[in-house]
Amino acid sequence: MTNQQGFTLIESLVSVAFISIGFVGVLGLTNVSNNMLHNSMERERLNQESNAIMETLTSDVASLDFYKNKDLGNCGALAKNNKKGKEVQHQRMIQWCKKVEGRMGKAHSKDIRTIHVNKKTISGKDVYFVSVELTSRDGKNSSSVMRAFNAP
Repeated sequence: MTNQQGFTLIESLVSVAFISIGFVGVLGLTNVSNNMLHNSMERERLNQESNAIMETLTSDVASLDFYKNKDLGNCGALAKNNKKGKEVQHQRMIQWCKKVEGRMGKAHSKDIRTIHVNKKTISGKDVYFVSVELTSRDGKNSSSVMRAFNAP
């Protein structure tokens, strides 16, 4: 019996196979991590846009009725439907729409980009419940901001 040292070809191939499986796993994990990072960044942009819209609405409480059920998903439709006497509010909506479209891209079929305003009278005082809902990637990423105005 001879005393041979070293690896056989089969042992080398098995070790290369194990290392290859490990690399495939690491690459898959990197891909998942990149997707999660991208989604997180997109949700943060949606949150920023939602909050910016809400802050502007806060400065224009007198015109909240104008913003009721407005769709920011189609900037072209907003440009065609300018209403007299509300030019400032209309221009704001066009700016919001273009800004969201610039950061998130055009709205897909399942994307929601709306402003909802509900008016209720509580204790003789008008209270507005305003929500801004923005989604992207066919509704997969979303942001919703709600606020009550003139609450008693």
